[in-house]
Amino acid sequence: MRGKILLLFLLSFIVLSSLAFSVDIDECYGFSENSTLTQNIYGDNTCMIAWADDITLDCDGYKITYGQGASGTRYGVDYTDHSNVNVQNCVFEAGPSGNAALYGLRGGGHVENVSIIQPNAASGIALSHGHFTLENITINSTSTTTSEYAVVLMSGFSDFIANNLRIYTAGKNYLGI
Repeated sequence: MRGKILLLFLLSFIVLSSLAFSVDIDECYGFSENSTLTQNIYGDNTCMIAWADDITLDCDGYKITYGQGASGTRYGVDYTDHSNVNVQNCVFEAGPSGNAALYGLRGGGHVENVSIIQPNAASGIALSHGHFTLENITINSTSTTTSEYAVVLMSGFSDFIANNLRIYTAGKNYLGI
């Protein structure tokens, strides 16, 4: 009987330890494990910074507003130098100094069910080096000033896939990919 209880305990431990747990987020910060927003969040600068590989940010439908502060380079999520960073179920809105909602260099990842409101002349998404998949993405630019691309693909792609990418503009200056 003790052997069966010990075996059951070990099996339960193995199953529970293999599940992906998520940390709740209620403010802008760096994340190094699977994380889920619990409310809308606002930041003067870059709002979320990925600090690890193989992680997911699930906004659960909440909004990330970034770039509210002084001018400079500001992103909704910056995952430079990390691979397989996944972003899902998010609404991004750039403030007056906001640049791309998603900025990914040298890593790759999956972006799904994301809406981007870009009131200034910055790109919606800027990606480079790696395998990226974009699914169910809406980018809405209300800028009528300078030209910019909705999605910027820099160098070094091994693979890029876009399914159901919608781009809306208020003026003639916002370009596609």
